[in-house]
Amino acid sequence: MFPVTIEWVLTKSGGRKQLPPIGLYYAVAHFDIPNSKNWSVVFQLEIHLINSHQLWLTQGKVRFLVDHAPNDYFKHLSTFKIFEGPRLVANVFLR
Repeated sequence: MFPVTIEWVLTKSGGRKQLPPIGLYYAVAHFDIPNSKNWSVVFQLEIHLINSHQLWLTQGKVRFLVDHAPNDYFKHLSTFKIFEGPRLVANVFLR
């Protein structure tokens, strides 16, 4: 698994009403790569934080749900987006 910091989109901007519980969280990841498809990922959420700008942050780890996914994305990219249905709910930063 790869370490990440998740910055959740504010509720007033269309984000979640509450953070997912600590533990496993399954989501759809979008990578800003031309012709790249979305991939299912699983997070191990470890700790929730609120920063000085009142943004919700979560630290944890991520991996693809399936073995044949492009794991090199996590090695070469610094960020990706998380969607729940059509709604952007978070920006993820690889550490």
